[in-house]
Amino acid sequence: MIGKPYSVEIRSLSEATCDVVLEIKPAVDFVTEEARKVFGNNVLRLVCRRADSRDDVMSTGIVEVTHNTPNHESSIGYAKIESLRYGGGKEIFTQALLTALNGESDDLYESGKAPWES
Repeated sequence: MIGKPYSVEIRSLSEATCDVVLEIKPAVDFVTEEARKVFGNNVLRLVCRRADSRDDVMSTGIVEVTHNTPNHESSIGYAKIESLRYGGGKEIFTQALLTALNGESDDLYESGKAPWES
């Protein structure tokens, strides 16, 4: 894991256009070598996968972290994630991003059900 564990908050999400605006805490310091290893040039490529009994959908997404908030407590990023079209995409995207940032994430299936199953 790199430094403190990161958390992600989705600020806005459009399933129709697959656009996401997100906030990452703590702020990502792109000057450090550790952050460069994670993000490259402020861009993080994700593979978001939904696998359940109905279908198996895998899509890629690109997250670009563009700037820090004025108080430098968090970073703001934008993403285009195709899997948002398939329902449950928010959870899948969040898990993929947290795994990329922290090297691990909470188990979406801890309850025995996928979050999108009612």
